[in-house]
Amino acid sequence: MTKEYIFMDGYMGEAIALGKGYYWVGSSRLTGDLGCNPYLLVDNGQGVVFDPGSVLDVQDVLESIASVLPLEKIRYVVLHHQDPDLAAAVPAMEAAGMEFEIVTHWRSWSLIRFYGLRSSPYLVDEHGYSLRLESGRTLQFIPTPYLHFPGAIASYDKDAKYLLSSDLFGSFSENWSLYAGESYIEEMKRFHEHYMPSNAILRPTMELFSCLELDAILPQHGSIINKNIPDYIEALKNLECGMALNFGLKGDSTNLDYQALGKEVQRLRELNEQLLKTADQVSEAQIRDATTGLYDESFYREFIDEQASLRLYSEGIEDDVLAVFGIDEGMAKIEYQYGPKEVEAILKGVARMLLDSRPPHQPAFRLHGTTFALWMPQIAFHKAVELCEQIRNKIESAKSFIEKITISAGIVAIAEIRSMISDPSEAGSILTDTGIRRLRLARKRGGNLVCTSSEVSGLREARAKILVVDDNMIHARVLKTFLENSEYSVFIAKDGAEALTLIAREGFDLIIAELMVPKVDGFVLRDTLAAKSGTKDIPFVLLSHRKNEDSIKRAYGQGVKYYLQKPYLMAELLGIVANLTKGGTV
Repeated sequence: MTKEYIFMDGYMGEAIALGKGYYWVGSSRLTGDLGCNPYLLVDNGQGVVFDPGSVLDVQDVLESIASVLPLEKIRYVVLHHQDPDLAAAVPAMEAAGMEFEIVTHWRSWSLIRFYGLRSSPYLVDEHGYSLRLESGRTLQFIPTPYLHFPGAIASYDKDAKYLLSSDLFGSFSENWSLYAGESYIEEMKRFHEHYMPSNAILRPTMELFSCLELDAILPQHGSIINKNIPDYIEALKNLECGMALNFGLKGDSTNLDYQALGKEVQRLRELNEQLLKTADQVSEAQIRDATTGLYDESFYREFIDEQASLRLYSEGIEDDVLAVFGIDEGMAKIEYQYGPKEVEAILKGVARMLLDSRPPHQPAFRLHGTTFALWMPQIAFHKAVELCEQIRNKIESAKSFIEKITISAGIVAIAEIRSMISDPSEAGSILTDTGIRRLRLARKRGGNLVCTSSEVSGLREARAKILVVDDNMIHARVLKTFLENSEYSVFIAKDGAEALTLIAREGFDLIIAELMVPKVDGFVLRDTLAAKSGTKDIPFVLLSHRKNEDSIKRAYGQGVKYYLQKPYLMAELLGIVANLTKGGTV
């Protein structure tokens, strides 16, 4: 059954084809000083509307869309931010019977929802800043924070080479035209001087845009830019804006009202800076590792997912490179001999050398245990390798550690994984997994080296190093065989005391322990490992014929997530092993 859509009498809409599936679907009645530009993408019979507009022109926009595509074919509405000039039309679109998802950033959605919408959100920050259409065409979303809203984004269609830039590249235009004319740069600069906060915020976004391959820029206000695009990007890159904030300071010194306004603006600015500084300090503390002061693993996962998806389609001589570092074997032995404080001293020392060796724009992270990461954006790959070798040599030659420490590293570039990616939201995890895999290869070759390839001739890579603790040798050897057939490296300990010795000497990615083993049972073994910083993060699986309410409570109280009762399904255990060792622990 075809839906009927409601239009107001007297409104006429007309779409203008822009090529590559895009249409301008705005209203000719509101193209004056600050007109709005809604856009429609038609792809394989599916519609995406970008910034549909306000209540003033919604009927024109709906008629324009309907002249190209039935309204029931609209699958998504992209809102680059929450302002009413681009978002207020959405309730009217819903009232007309349209059904769609709203594509936006969570910061924008937190305000957009107050329009009283029934449509569900598609939050770009939760989907790798991308949207894959049914045809396979992918829209990439670029965060443009504080330009001019914290949750602002822009849309990039690599297939079309179009950038839908929201407020950026907009203008005041007294005599509007669909495409930018000779005077547009000055009109655009005037708009940005009023609405954008500062050059310090505007410049980095323009530098990112300059890396994109662009045939046209489609702003929300003003005119479409389809010629001399680098000139417009350069103009905004060098523009001093936020001038309205300084208006009182630049007024006539004899005008007491301007002077008073200037002093008030300055006072509020200083207060705001103090509040921002305090907020930044609190926020920083929440994403920093307590031992090393580096960014922690939780922040890393969010960061690398965002950065990898954003940089996935950027091409050029320079690349974006991830290095995953790991301290080579021996940390458990050092903790056993010297105590946990020496382990912390080593972790802090390695973190300090990592920070001192890299440029300020390259963030460093502590992932877990003795594993670190360094993100190196826009760098030639051989330069990244040279930097990692310098870090490795510096740590190897350091005299400040209680014993000689060496590190290995796995290095991977975005360009290497580009052909492997079907969904940009997966780019961060694939990049990380590749770096970790190469770190493991470096260690298998003896450690203290940098590995830049996953293909190592004649070397079989173990997926992870596992310790099985069980006094039933028949069961232990059967489990060892199954795990080795799945390409894991497996050691066996017949009791808890032998397990502690092996852990101190070898180090493991996972421990699978029978609860009732001699000398040191599974619970005590887990408590002993949890008390030491070098071993507390090793995943731990309990197996036992004994499993009751008390033992389950104690296991979960120790942080043991998996407690299987014998006899168990081998497929279930292998699945647990795969989940616990997938790219996480090295």
